[in-house]
Order: sequence, then C-alpha cells, then structure tokens
Amino acid sequence: MWEWDEAEELKRRKRLQALSFQERMADVVRKLTDTRDGMDFLLFLLEESGVLKAQFPEGHAQAAWREGRRAIGLHLMTMAQNAGVIEKLFAQEEKNG
Repeated sequence: MWEWDEAEELKRRKRLQALSFQERMADVVRKLTDTRDGMDFLLFLLEESGVLKAQFPEGHAQAAWREGRRAIGLHLMTMAQNAGVIEKLFAQEEKNG
C-alpha cells in the first residue's frame, strides 16, 4: 500500500510541476506580446514553422521534417491561447500582412 501512495504522490508532484511550467510559459508569451520586438519574434516563429500555410511536400522525409516544424508552431499557438493573447497575435499578423 505504501508504494502505491508514493507513486501517487510522485504523479501529483509531476502534474503540479507541469502546470507550473505551462503557467510560466504562458507568462513568457504574454510578456513577449507586450513589445513590438517580442511580437515580431513570435510571428517569425509561427511563419517559420509553416503552421499557417498549406504545404504539400513531395517525399515522406520532407513531410516528416515539415510536420515536426509545424508541431512546434502548434505548440506556440497553444501557449498563446493559454496566455489569452492569440487574438492579439493574429491581429498583429494581419496588420503586418
């Protein structure tokens, strides 16, 4: 019984650490959107990730490479959503054209 309690406590601590990390990253994204340079940096990352483009690579290796880049962009979009700044980010992206 004791080992089970210890395992559950470890899971609980890991969940709390993950939540704390997510909150820190949301705060970082929020702070970046407060400055022009930060906003430009986030938009650059989204553009480079290809997350906002339809792409049709020729080979499976190229498709895997692009999907990995796209996954990073999706993760960044999720962080922006969690920070409550996704609309602000896309408004700036539309403004920049």
